[in-house]
Amino acid sequence: LRICWSGNLIPLKALDFLILALARCKQPMILEVIGRGNKLKDWEKLAEKHGVRDKINFHGYVDHHKVANLMADCHVFCITSVREDTSTVVFEAFRYGLPIIALDHCGFSTVIDETSGIKIPIYSHSQVIADYARHLDYLATNEDERQRLSAGALARCQQFTWEAKMETLNEIYQQAVSSETAQL
Repeated sequence: LRICWSGNLIPLKALDFLILALARCKQPMILEVIGRGNKLKDWEKLAEKHGVRDKINFHGYVDHHKVANLMADCHVFCITSVREDTSTVVFEAFRYGLPIIALDHCGFSTVIDETSGIKIPIYSHSQVIADYARHLDYLATNEDERQRLSAGALARCQQFTWEAKMETLNEIYQQAVSSETAQL
């Protein structure tokens, strides 16, 4: 299973969750990490300590075209951020048909649904790590489910195009105008 993770290598992105989960996974996996930041050395050391450094490719900064190629070659996208709004990377992952495994909070909760990914509830540090590992192992051994979520990711992406957003706004404006006209 090829996993993609992208973001700044800073504490609030919590890549350590995924590194520790990878150490618990029973199935063969490769993690593609795209990004740079002040936690790179710490997270490389953590991966080494837990015996998964050879399963992680730290790419650093990557040109947009190469990011597209990396994402297209992966099977799943993981988001481990502990504090942020919905990131555009969600829509990029969907565009490549990547199911997303993310923490069930922030804006991710409303964008990712049961057709396009897996949301992990947050109860404890160890539970989050165990859940990432469990879901990754599950997707690594259940290609039908991964394909279902991949198709769902592509479909979900279509719900967030500019055209879809404009259609929703036009409906809201039409309702507002209709309400105003009815009151006159």
